Amino acid sequence: MLNKTFDCKKIVLIFIILFALQQVNGQWYVNKKYGFKINIPDRWNSTHFEENGMLVYKFISSDNNIIVELDAFDIDKSIHVFDLVSDFEENRLPEGFECSSLKDYTTETNIKGKIAIYNGYLNGIAESFSAFYTTNNNKGYVLSTLVPIEKIQEKTEETQAIINSFQLLKSP
Repeated sequence: MLNKTFDCKKIVLIFIILFALQQVNGQWYVNKKYGFKINIPDRWNSTHFEENGMLVYKFISSDNNIIVELDAFDIDKSIHVFDLVSDFEENRLPEGFECSSLKDYTTETNIKGKIAIYNGYLNGIAESFSAFYTTNNNKGYVLSTLVPIEKIQEKTEETQAIINSFQLLKSP
């Protein structure tokens, strides 16, 4: 009887470990030119390209409910995070979206910046758009997520894990 209980506990423990590994499993995207890395779940689609002097990574969840975009670009040393926020809101934020929150934010990897939450409609669907803004060594970064508002509670943990996986590489 004791062996059956012990074996059952081992099986449950193995199951828990495998489940946990599956949840944290992902693919690291590393860019040495812009000095960052980010972990994205394995089954997500990804693409990257350069546009107007900016490196753009786009990641789309396998269920097509989350879009994560990471923009990296060179900036002058006089540029402040507030400048990134202003430029993004004026030139890149989807039309009709309004800022509901803008505050200081520090990621789990200790990157300081600003995080904003915007709400609006795209193609008739209520969407929540968040953006994390930061600068480092004459580089600017905007890490944004787009999630349908009806899915926001279900997807918050996943999007937060991606934002918090963002890391700046050490300068050589």
